Amino acid sequence: MKKTNELSGQNIINVNVPAPSGKKGVEKYVGPVKEAFSFLANASIYSIFKVTCISIITLVIIITGTMCYKAVTSEAFITALATRVSHEQDIQESKNLGIRDDKVTPKIQKEIEMLCYTLSADRVFIFEMHNGKRNSSGLPFRYADMSYEEVNDNKHINRVGIQFQNVPLTLYKFPHYIAEHSYMLGDIEEIARIDKGFAEEIAEIGGEYLAVVYITTNGTPLGFLGVAFHEKPTFQEEYIKGIIESHARVITPLLDLRQQIIMNR
Repeated sequence: MKKTNELSGQNIINVNVPAPSGKKGVEKYVGPVKEAFSFLANASIYSIFKVTCISIITLVIIITGTMCYKAVTSEAFITALATRVSHEQDIQESKNLGIRDDKVTPKIQKEIEMLCYTLSADRVFIFEMHNGKRNSSGLPFRYADMSYEEVNDNKHINRVGIQFQNVPLTLYKFPHYIAEHSYMLGDIEEIARIDKGFAEEIAEIGGEYLAVVYITTNGTPLGFLGVAFHEKPTFQEEYIKGIIESHARVITPLLDLRQQIIMNR
């Protein structure tokens, strides 16, 4: 009785600890395999075909991606790509020069010749602007070339275009003035009040009066169309302005490469 009472006064915990077995570890891998085979046994042919296709496509993408990555990071590929790009640029540059030589230049030369003799001017010229250099921070300089010039043969005027190449516009105030006002007709004294240095350049080649119109296309500056007189013109200012602007409207699209590419396709 004493022993029974002692047992009844205690909490008896019976813990069954299973013996270690290797079956659990095997079942951990066998289970998923059984499920996979069970899926294949119960799946339709379409489902199996779909899974197979997805697997093949995924494998092809991985292999192709690996091959492409190795290709594009190889020195030979980069060199070949750079050569190809340079070649394409050379071809396009050659086409653009062909447009300039065969399409643009003959038409512009005809326009400025008509303008010169219509106004009985001494010289008609076009300055085209370009970015020739950059400073050490990358800020570009604006330059201009006298790319076209027509002189009045009846007045025995010398050509000066070759003297006005790669002209840095930062040295003069007059180009900025024309860009702001779009047009100007004035004598040397008026020009000198705006830009004395530019007026001196005009005076050195015999110019006394100058009419200039600013040429832009879609907001992009192209340059200047100018008419020079060695003596006071006989025409009224409004007539001169109208004639110059009418020729400028013809010349502007000729100097726009995008428009010329579209028109000459």
